[in-house]
Amino acid sequence: MSLITIKNKVAKTIALAQREYGVYKTQLFGLAILSLLSGLLEGIGINAIIPIFSFINAGKSSPTDTISQVIFFTCSILLKLFSFLLSFYF
Repeated sequence: MSLITIKNKVAKTIALAQREYGVYKTQLFGLAILSLLSGLLEGIGINAIIPIFSFINAGKSSPTDTISQVIFFTCSILLKLFSFLLSFYF
């Protein structure tokens, strides 16, 4: 197959997609955003949420396993960093 034939097929496919799905641009964009958000939130597992609750609990009970301790430490550092960066903004 020559390069010109491949370019023609790609151009026809793009034109067909624009003609058929152009009406649904906003819905497709919204679906893409929701899919991205879902993927990001899925990455936060229960091992990340439990240390956040204990941080909110004012550290009355510290995590016992290594993974939770690392996540707890990382969250506390990120919270302090975020507060520090916000102080420059306001």
